[in-house]
Amino acid sequence: MTIQRAQVLEVLRSIYPFRRLDTDLLELVADTAGVVYFADGQQIFSQGDFGGLLYIVMGGQVALFLDHEVDDEAPPPFSIQRVGDIFGLEMVDFGERQVSATALGETTLLTIDADQLRTLETDIPKLGTALPLLLKSYLLSLDVALDWRGDKEGVCYIARRHRFFLWSRLLVPLTVALIAIPALVWLFTVFAERMLTPLVFTGAGVLAFILWVIWIVIDWRNDYSIITTQRVLFQEKILLLYDSRQEAPSNAILAVNLQTSQIGRMLGFGDVVVRTYAGLILMPGLEQPAEVAEMVEAEWFRSKSKVGRLERLERLREKYAARRNGERKIDGPPRQTEKPTESRRESLQEILATLFNLRYEKDGAITYRTHWFILLKKVWLPSALLLALQVTLVASAFGAISSISFRAVFAVVLLLDFLVGLWWAYQYWDWRNDFYVVTDEQIVDVYRKPLGHEERRSAPLRSIQSVNFERQGLIGLMLNFGTVHILVGETDLTFDFVYNPSEVQREIFKRFAERDYRDAQQQIHAEDERIMDWFEVYEHEQVGSNTDIELADTNVEDAEDETAG
Repeated sequence: MTIQRAQVLEVLRSIYPFRRLDTDLLELVADTAGVVYFADGQQIFSQGDFGGLLYIVMGGQVALFLDHEVDDEAPPPFSIQRVGDIFGLEMVDFGERQVSATALGETTLLTIDADQLRTLETDIPKLGTALPLLLKSYLLSLDVALDWRGDKEGVCYIARRHRFFLWSRLLVPLTVALIAIPALVWLFTVFAERMLTPLVFTGAGVLAFILWVIWIVIDWRNDYSIITTQRVLFQEKILLLYDSRQEAPSNAILAVNLQTSQIGRMLGFGDVVVRTYAGLILMPGLEQPAEVAEMVEAEWFRSKSKVGRLERLERLREKYAARRNGERKIDGPPRQTEKPTESRRESLQEILATLFNLRYEKDGAITYRTHWFILLKKVWLPSALLLALQVTLVASAFGAISSISFRAVFAVVLLLDFLVGLWWAYQYWDWRNDFYVVTDEQIVDVYRKPLGHEERRSAPLRSIQSVNFERQGLIGLMLNFGTVHILVGETDLTFDFVYNPSEVQREIFKRFAERDYRDAQQQIHAEDERIMDWFEVYEHEQVGSNTDIELADTNVEDAEDETAG
């Protein structure tokens, strides 16, 4: 696939960090960079190689592999790079390749070596700011497990809050420690003859200080602001207390704003506020917030365009060639990357989730029920009463209740067993009748009281504006259940107390993304068909015109022959 200069400029104009550059600077990048081509399956570089080139995908796709993830010969790809993606960022700091890269299909790449990059940074200072930021994000993405990502969903940016927020929180335990030191010295002075007392206080204080510092560090490390090729999100975890993820698809973004304080402007951090149809997603305390906001806008722009012009022209050529050969090329669903099956022991929570049938799939529809802990809360009292009744019956049988005959006790217990059993069954069916369904087309929330009120709310997948979840409290975190909030227009559908809410959120978003992809593909296919119909008419008219000219020339020649005869 030959790359044209206009196509290079078009791709650069659509991606971070080049999209805000003027035409002269974009042409400087295009003049400076080189172009390389790779065949399907060809290795671009291997993990551990020296990072000598920066790459930008111009055509095709590139699979990045973490070789150390698995031991077999075909590890799953860590990420799939598409048109406009930048990879090979290790060369910014002259580091070793952290991943291996392989071409998927015929692939065209723009390359920038170290000397070219230094030249560009001289003329375009922005690159000296943007590329280290991208490198820092890339290295962090290699260390953080993001199991909710889709098969082809790449991470464009990931970061924690600025270190100012870590040190500002550490000031409290450090201040307490400084205040405690004189008190400990006084204890050692007063109890000089009995060293056990000050030693106990010192040991307890040191242990509390260490645990406090560890908790603050872990809490800081657990919060991430993330931009992927499909969505923008903020993931927040408070150790032993809270776990949530707020997100929205890239194509639901309305605006991107910045919020900074005086300290933030001095230290170079601020909040990026992403306004969506569903409300606000706050990405707090980020380093270089203006650059992050520009990344969000770049992915927003790419999500609106759906397919790049390069990919579209190539697809139209293939389709039109197939049509001329009497074939019909129809785009199928996106290729899914098969993940290797892992043989592992199920945890106790997974076993209980399977036992209580908290999630099951039938005919492509996924059904969720509320967590078994909610069932226990509903039935614990009737269960305790049933147990007490049986204990009473056994005690009466052994003569422990002499004032009432065994037959009378038996009759009363039998009657109460029946009534309490009905209560228990009612509570069980009340739990069982509340369920949530996710299909390829819609989401459904069913709330039904046994022998009473039934409420069924549904919404099409295409109308989803945001999907968030939260786990609250120690029990919710320990047993891994929480609530998933799905905003559809002005309606907030909730999947209450579902097991593994982060996985429920991931599955809903996956169905939403697949539905969005199918709708886009159908629209693109219909538009392609209209364009090719126009090509056929135009070609037919051209052939017809040429035939008329040939016939006219033949008639002239025949007339000349007759005149000569």
